[in-house]
Amino acid sequence: MSVSVGIMGVVALMGLESYRGAISIKNLFGRINALANLQNDMMNDIEQMQKLLHEINEITEKEFHKISRNSSEYKNKGSTKPKTIQPKKPKVLSPKPSSSPSASRPVRVDKSLHYSDAVTEELIRTAIDRSYVEVFLQPIVRLPHRRVVMLEVFARLGVGNGQTLSASEYMKIAKEKNLQVHLDNLLLQQSLEAIKEDSKDEEDNKKPLSYMLNIEESTLKNLPFMKDLLTFLQSNRALAGRLVFEITQTSFQGMKQESLEIIKSLAQLGCGVSMDQVETPHIDREFMRDIGVRYIKIAAARLAGFSTSDEGIRMMNRIKESLSEDGVSVIADKIEDEPTLFELLDLEIDYGQGYLFGKPENKRFQKPSFKILKKSA
Repeated sequence: MSVSVGIMGVVALMGLESYRGAISIKNLFGRINALANLQNDMMNDIEQMQKLLHEINEITEKEFHKISRNSSEYKNKGSTKPKTIQPKKPKVLSPKPSSSPSASRPVRVDKSLHYSDAVTEELIRTAIDRSYVEVFLQPIVRLPHRRVVMLEVFARLGVGNGQTLSASEYMKIAKEKNLQVHLDNLLLQQSLEAIKEDSKDEEDNKKPLSYMLNIEESTLKNLPFMKDLLTFLQSNRALAGRLVFEITQTSFQGMKQESLEIIKSLAQLGCGVSMDQVETPHIDREFMRDIGVRYIKIAAARLAGFSTSDEGIRMMNRIKESLSEDGVSVIADKIEDEPTLFELLDLEIDYGQGYLFGKPENKRFQKPSFKILKKSA
């Protein structure tokens, strides 16, 4: 009996040691995997550093050419162009390949670019100094025919390497540094340039398009700029009839009477006025008539809520009838696919906008020949 117990004890000890050994091996593999993951993270960091250094070299090269062109050495037009400085690739120490299975996994590269506030401000000021922003146009279509009748104009800042910063990425800094009015001025100039180029199509019996652009509340409050704009449009009535100024419903709320008067003056000159980001179509009709609102823009997801019942459809139809009496049309935006559009068909919405009809596309124009802003912001 005692012998059996002894044997069982020895077996138990052997099993315990094997268990401990297994745990040690498991921990070892865990450490190996952790090191492999760390190696992948380091490779990601190295690639990001390479990308950043490449962008810095591009910016440096552009500034070099700018300085060279302005220097006395190249005043003579017949002189040889400055030799292009090729950016040197940074030397990067590649980690030694690991034999662990996890090391063979593809390296994740974060393609999103994040700039500090100081760099973003410099990009904004550079765009203003060069009097140029990247312009993107997105179609607005008549429903249900899907015929393009308007183009919304978006401004983005070029950062090199074919990449841009959208308004959501630079707007905060632009407002903080009081640079928004200059960007709105540039966007308006590019819109006028687009209208001028588009007018050539009128000879081909094509109906001219309108151009819708967003104006920030900070710009509306800048009375010198707005007065300059009114003066310019008064002398260019044909252009005024092709512009639609878009202002958010939030901006309209609590707006000072001075700004409201300017909006009314824009409408009297023939410009369209659109109320953006409308939360509900139940809006003060007298207020809209007074300031000359021609369009209200509501997200497709909000409008779809009316189409879920017969009562909702009848309610939306009544609202649309009252809006039509005042010359106001409804634009459903953020229509990204066919099912979303299908939900809106019973509501007989006037216009649609979204990726289903076309994503914003970059449009390059010549340097604007129009100059609107004469006074400093």
